[in-house]
Amino acid sequence: MICQQFPQNTFINALVQFALLRGVKFALSPIPLWHYRPDKRTIYYWKDDLAYQPSEFIITALAHELGHVVDFELHPEKAQVIAYLGLEDIPDDLEISAFLTGFRIIKELKIPVTAHRYVHWIAEPLKKQILLLLVKPV
Repeated sequence: MICQQFPQNTFINALVQFALLRGVKFALSPIPLWHYRPDKRTIYYWKDDLAYQPSEFIITALAHELGHVVDFELHPEKAQVIAYLGLEDIPDDLEISAFLTGFRIIKELKIPVTAHRYVHWIAEPLKKQILLLLVKPV
């Protein structure tokens, strides 16, 4: 089973279980990027990250992809929007929403990651926007 390749960590395991309970599968990404394909209900992960990135990075990446899972479950029309886009063309509003939903999942699962540590792994310019939304929700 591919998800057994994830580091043995209570919090990573909680996120993997969250995914599996929703019928989400895991597969190796052919490119060095994590992404979710709603048409396949699959989270694609970069294997090297599992070996070389800290647990906090993996938690953030998993939570973000699970944010897409939940967002697309709640708004299936958004999944149709991205069906024909390349990964680099995903609208910022969908990425921001997935990061915010991912952080809510982290809190729901009682994973001890602060907003500042969560956004540490997010690239600018989204990093500042997401942090502001996490610490001062609209």
